[in-house]
Amino acid sequence: MRSLINKLNLPSFKKDIVEEAKLGYKEPNFKYKLNTKAYLVPFKNGVFNMYTREFRQTERDDYVNLTFNFDYDPSIKNEKVITFIKQILPNKRIREYVLSEFAKCLNGEIPNTKFLIFVGKGANGKSHTLLTRKRNNPNETSTEKLKLLNKRFAFLSEPEEGEKFNVACNEVPKVKNEDAVWRRLRVIDFTSKFKIDPDPNVQNEFILDPTIPFLMRKDVTWKQTFMNILLEYSNVDIEEPPEVDASTANYRKNNDEFIKWCEENIEFYENGILKMKELCERRFPNGESLKKKGVFIKDFEEFLKKTFPKIDTTQISSSHKSFLQRMEKL
Repeated sequence: MRSLINKLNLPSFKKDIVEEAKLGYKEPNFKYKLNTKAYLVPFKNGVFNMYTREFRQTERDDYVNLTFNFDYDPSIKNEKVITFIKQILPNKRIREYVLSEFAKCLNGEIPNTKFLIFVGKGANGKSHTLLTRKRNNPNETSTEKLKLLNKRFAFLSEPEEGEKFNVACNEVPKVKNEDAVWRRLRVIDFTSKFKIDPDPNVQNEFILDPTIPFLMRKDVTWKQTFMNILLEYSNVDIEEPPEVDASTANYRKNNDEFIKWCEENIEFYENGILKMKELCERRFPNGESLKKKGVFIKDFEEFLKKTFPKIDTTQISSSHKSFLQRMEKL
């Protein structure tokens, strides 16, 4: 026994024991199995199974090394959190819809194709609904893609003009007029204002509490309460409210140059005939090229055919067809 104790003090002997243990316990492709059971919501004290709706102790085969840095406790209910959420999103239908969409991110095995854009001027609380961090220096090596591995929610804020991604911003960015995009994109208006001296006669103005950012970081019950709310909403189906439909449609209308142009230049009346030739000639007068703006005649034609299925396409002259061909080559 004394000899064994003495050997355990030797680095080389301890190294041999570790190497021998690896033969029996080493897991092939261990790092690729980490955090791949996306239906488990990991906490410090265990995991919540999104399918069985049960909480249990973490097991070795769960392969979890990323967790929310707090314990799961369904009894926690911080009323300040609930009040704050109601102030940020005072419209109940919109509030429940947003919470439902957030809750869908908890189960990484269920695809969530919604692309939410949070819109509102400053001091409306939209950034407090999201966990943010400062981006790396642009001159440093980028590790953002690696950090996204097995993550279930990604957030980007305040894009440069013309950049494309999922955002919360003061002004909505331009989006291409593609059905695949608009099927997924939803605009959420944040209408509340938080002020030091709110006007009681102004709707959705609330007193600004400067301690809330500190409480969100330091008071674990804020995180636990919010998580309990999300877990509750993850088990219900919330219909998309008409307010979100209206905001998204308005965004598309203002974003789509073709729609805006048609509203300004087309007058509808009974038995009227809409002619593609006339529209194209007016939209692109004297062969004007809008290539620099990313506007092409081919796209305009496709838009007209889709928007106005009965449009007259037989009136396009040979000279106009030649003009279209020249424009498409630009």
